[in-house]
Amino acid sequence: MTTPAWLLYPALALLAAGLGFSAHRAGLCTVRAVTEIATTRRAHMLASFFKSAGWVLVIATPMVWLAPAVEPLPIVWPTLGTLLGGVLFGAGAAVNNGCAVSTLTRLGSGDAGYGLTLVGLGLGAALAALPPSSPEPPIGASPLAAPATWTVALWAAAAAWAAWEARSLIRTRRRGLTTREHLLSDRMRLSVAALLIGAANALLCAAVGAWAYTGLVVDAADWLTGAAATHPPDAVRAGLLVALLAGVTVSAVARGTFRWRARPRAAWLRHLAGGTLMGVGIAMVPGGNDAILMHALPALSPHAVPAYGAMLAGVAAGIAVMGRLLGAGEGVRCGGDVCDRVIER
Repeated sequence: MTTPAWLLYPALALLAAGLGFSAHRAGLCTVRAVTEIATTRRAHMLASFFKSAGWVLVIATPMVWLAPAVEPLPIVWPTLGTLLGGVLFGAGAAVNNGCAVSTLTRLGSGDAGYGLTLVGLGLGAALAALPPSSPEPPIGASPLAAPATWTVALWAAAAAWAAWEARSLIRTRRRGLTTREHLLSDRMRLSVAALLIGAANALLCAAVGAWAYTGLVVDAADWLTGAAATHPPDAVRAGLLVALLAGVTVSAVARGTFRWRARPRAAWLRHLAGGTLMGVGIAMVPGGNDAILMHALPALSPHAVPAYGAMLAGVAAGIAVMGRLLGAGEGVRCGGDVCDRVIER
């Protein structure tokens, strides 16, 4: 960022806070998405994740093409470590009972135990950086870095979908409610959350590049261990993480669901262990589910689909194992473009 960009920091913080608010109101979580599939054989929540990625592609791509100051996101070529890391991340998320996103929404809602998940993320990333560590995956430029015939055609198709989706959102909105009431409803519609999260992330990526907090954790671990980075983690990205957590907390307080829970309990060990597995996976992929969906997939990174597929497989396997060890778990049912928990599965 250049010096005048300091004027943008409050706006960027509001975007991150809005993203956290939306994720909390919609109850987004990859573990819950897999649980929904297991519970109902439907994938409403999973579909909303790909909608968010679609909105990022539609909004961010023209900015990359038309504004020289906006740098395209890098891409990563898949390796065996990508797949193994994805499985480890997914299994860790199942043990933790929350992915990278829902870890923040639960921490911001007052569950202090999920702070240990963040500790585990850093610990796992640091362990992955110790020798013998897996080699760094090849990194390249996104095919969307410059317009070409096929990329313009792809963007046009995505833009057509976005127009149809926006029209559908307007047509299916609940009558008698204002836009403010829609946004502040206890359970935000998945499609609305996908739009808000995708738009906010596109603008944040245009301003600061890849900003997902899981990448920040890896950078911090590398810096602390001296494995790769030679400078401290980016303060701007750290500030965006704080703003995102603040948005979650505002949502929880406004909805009346904020409960500060700091008394240690057995589940805290799950958070630490699960977070450690997730941290190892993040370093190997590289990236958590947040970075894959919000950065890698919209940039058409070749590692995005196999990595996320491996994460889903790891989550499914982890849920199965935890179910056998701990008994029946949480079920999820989605309908009317919103999701609710069902404690019977």
